[in-house]
Amino acid sequence: MEKKIRIGILGLGTVGSKVVDLIQVNKERAKIEYGIELEIVGIMIRDRNKKRNVATKGIRLTENIDDIVKNPDIDICIECMGGVGTEQTKNAVIMALCNHKHVIMSSKKCLALYGKEIFLAAKENNRQLRIEASVGGGIPICSTIMHMSQGETIKKIFGIVNATSNYILTAMNNDKTYEEALTQAKKNGLAENNPEEDVDGLDAAYKLCILVRLCMKLDVNINDIQPVSITKLSVNDMKAAKEEGKIIKPIFYANVNEKEEMECFVGPYAVSKENPLAFVNDNNNMIFVEGKYSGLRAFYGQGAGASPTASVIYDDLMDIIK
Repeated sequence: MEKKIRIGILGLGTVGSKVVDLIQVNKERAKIEYGIELEIVGIMIRDRNKKRNVATKGIRLTENIDDIVKNPDIDICIECMGGVGTEQTKNAVIMALCNHKHVIMSSKKCLALYGKEIFLAAKENNRQLRIEASVGGGIPICSTIMHMSQGETIKKIFGIVNATSNYILTAMNNDKTYEEALTQAKKNGLAENNPEEDVDGLDAAYKLCILVRLCMKLDVNINDIQPVSITKLSVNDMKAAKEEGKIIKPIFYANVNEKEEMECFVGPYAVSKENPLAFVNDNNNMIFVEGKYSGLRAFYGQGAGASPTASVIYDDLMDIIK
């Protein structure tokens, strides 16, 4: 006899819809491999009239968050609220935890701003909190870092974590103007209509805060990071870097120096053409983690897209259940 796992989802946008698809597609596999029956009990939506290419027959759709986070029939809550206000997301997640639901999060901005409160709520209510989808798209970097830093001292973490900026700079390195590259990114679904948080470095700064909290156990105030925008770069800047044997990439960097002080940077940076980051193009990300004992490790994969993100959310779901 299968054990039933009842799921509530907050948000049915691009990622939320793909998560629903993945759960439905893997129902039989979950029964065979784990002896569980996955049931989506309810989904919180913002626009009941919006047309969606996802099957929701038999699932309760509601515009009231409480119908999900306070529902006693839901065991696990998956947050895919996207661009909705961070305060609302934080309140929904904490309410779900306080109502004894395990939670899977994707909102990086919310975690960067309120991660300390959210993790504390999970601990106080003895619930699992999984956040793989918040950083790195399809790269399982969060769970890897939490695992590898148990007996390790992580001193440095750096790389590329914003797929939109990397896609744009890749195009600009191929002689596109910033405006042409941005238009191309939007056409390919790799940039929002308002891409400010991506191109101005805020998205990468949010992810830096999350990763530092996970691997260094330190809280970085987002206001202490001064990200540098890529919007002022020109094709001439890219050519000048090439003449020096370098290539401009959107870098993030966090390091604990010899004085035990945190040093952070987010923005475009000219790396050597031989640097591994020089070969990370389009929507791919690459994250390096340097430990006292394990040395330097690298993690590479797609940094954006509904399918990679939904995939790591589903992995989080299976990890909670197991």
